[in-house]
Amino acid sequence: MSDEVSSNLSDKLNQTKKKLNLLSQKVAATTKAMVEATNNTIKSSINEHKEKRQKKKEEKINKTKEELSENGLLDDVPSMITLPEFEHERMEITSEQNDLMINIVEEMQILSERLDSVEQRFRNLNTIQNSSKKISKKEDKLDSEKIEPSPVMREVIHLLGASLLWIVVLFGIDKFLSDNAILILDSYPAEIPIWGIGALSWSYYLLHRLGKSSKALKLPKLLMFQTSIAVGITTTFGLMVNDETMTTVSNVWVWGSTIAIVLLLSVSLITSVWQSTKKLVSVRDEVEVID
Repeated sequence: MSDEVSSNLSDKLNQTKKKLNLLSQKVAATTKAMVEATNNTIKSSINEHKEKRQKKKEEKINKTKEELSENGLLDDVPSMITLPEFEHERMEITSEQNDLMINIVEEMQILSERLDSVEQRFRNLNTIQNSSKKISKKEDKLDSEKIEPSPVMREVIHLLGASLLWIVVLFGIDKFLSDNAILILDSYPAEIPIWGIGALSWSYYLLHRLGKSSKALKLPKLLMFQTSIAVGITTTFGLMVNDETMTTVSNVWVWGSTIAIVLLLSVSLITSVWQSTKKLVSVRDEVEVID
């Protein structure tokens, strides 16, 4: 399942990178076309103003020449004398130049605002790319991490080893008491309370280790002590009723160890599934934000 999730996440990241590249190309092409259109607009405006100014100038000169010719003022003008510069025409030209400069400034201001918006888009794209790179680095780091022994397995091995050591010691004491025929109150074998005390201490140790390995299995000390006393009393009565010591002790130890290990593995499995679900949900949220 983790391989499918990682592959789906890699595909989404690749699609996100492709979308970012296409968006960068579109933004660059749009910016280039916008700058070219602005330059062409400015050039065409300048050329139109020049043509209009030249046309008005020629019309003014022709009109002035016609007026002077009608009044007979140009008949005696020498060929080397040129007409003076007209103040009104010069003011019009100056006004046209000012209007043209104002238009150019407005166009440059609009272009500057568009460039600012494009720059902001590029910054947002860089932020998204950095976040996607961080996600990919996290995935690579998770993939490259060395596989270490699970703490749960170490705890299971510890419990099995402790149970084995406990039962070996108790069997040794039982063997010693049986060989010497030691009795309590001259009626009951001494090994029966020894097995009860051993089962009590062993069950208390199991509960202590389970609570230490997982908070969900941690019990109050009073409840742990009561449970251990119940196991010890049950073992003692089982030995008193059943003559086969080996069968009774084996059942108690096997069932006790099995229940402890099953509880430990179940809690560990539930915890790992919960953590994996939380990580998967957080990664999906980041990918949806990027999309």
